[in-house]
Formats: sequence, C-alpha cells, structure tokens
Amino acid sequence: MRRVGGLAFLGAAMIVAAPAAAQDAAILGTWSTTISPPQGLFGTVVAQFYPDGSFTERVVTSQGVVYFDGHFSYSDQLNLLTFAISASRPEGYSSYPYNLGQIYTFLARMTGPDTLVVTDQLGEVEWHRRPDDTPF
Repeated sequence: MRRVGGLAFLGAAMIVAAPAAAQDAAILGTWSTTISPPQGLFGTVVAQFYPDGSFTERVVTSQGVVYFDGHFSYSDQLNLLTFAISASRPEGYSSYPYNLGQIYTFLARMTGPDTLVVTDQLGEVEWHRRPDDTPF
C-alpha cells in the first residue's frame, strides 16, 4: 500500500480551470487508489474526471465517506494536476485536510495508459484507471 498524497487526501483530490475548458484526454475517466497515510487511516479513493473540467471524488475510510466536487486542469506535457474543491459532503468525517476553494497543484505523470502517479509532500500515490466508467 502507498501513503496518501496527491488527490487522495487529495482524494483525491483529486484544480482550477474554467468549467467549460477542454481537458487533456489522458486523465479523463474514472481512477482509483488505496490510501494508507502515516496516520494509519486506510481506505479507497475513486475520482472521476470529466471533459468540462469538473471532477467528483469519493473517499471511503473507517471514519466514514466523503464526496468532493470541484474543477481541475491537467497537463500531460507539464506533468501538473491542479484542482480546487467547490463542495464536500462528509458522512462521518469531522475534518478533511483540504479547504474549499483553495487551489492545489501536484506533480502528476502518466506512467502508462492506465497508471497515473501523483506526487505531493508525502510522497507518491499510484492511481489506476478503472476499466469501466461506472459512476459511484
């Protein structure tokens, strides 16, 4: 298991672009990862990135479930993922390490057609494209 980072506490998530801006097609679709931060809170994160620059994310841990909505931009050429969370719906969470409206930028590189590695101050988190785009 990998530590949480990037979008996953990121989530996950997990970006400011004009809502109608076209996005790099490499990141579009549904992605998931397993989180295991130094604090010992294990769980899973699923994020969906849409062509209009919006995203949704679901984080499930022993504390509960939290859903995020926001906007993102991704550049495969620059290896940058930038996002801002516009809404969250916690179910059992008392706090979460991301602030609504704040802009976050992480290094993010595609290491294969179905693998995205996001790096933040805690290290690398490997995300995998889900074979189906089934919404959560």
